[in-house]
Amino acid sequence: VAEIEWHYDGLGHNVEIDARDAGIWTRVFNGRGQEVLRIDGDGNRLETDYDGMGRILEQRGVSGLDGDSTLRHWEYDGGGALSQRGMLT
Repeated sequence: VAEIEWHYDGLGHNVEIDARDAGIWTRVFNGRGQEVLRIDGDGNRLETDYDGMGRILEQRGVSGLDGDSTLRHWEYDGGGALSQRGMLT
């Protein structure tokens, strides 16, 4: 049986997960309650940026093992909808 401990901040955000077999996962939220940083048990990082309307703009992932990084970028049209180009990797 896997043991998992969940830890929350004063606003109810799940900021830490301690899974005995997967390590400690840490999550950071902005003032809007959106996840801006996640670090998993292996040290892999996922950073997320949002625009003023709360829409995701960019995600950067960095491997905790070798430092390799990935980037995803979202674009929106003038009406605020995900554009034809959508998510770019």
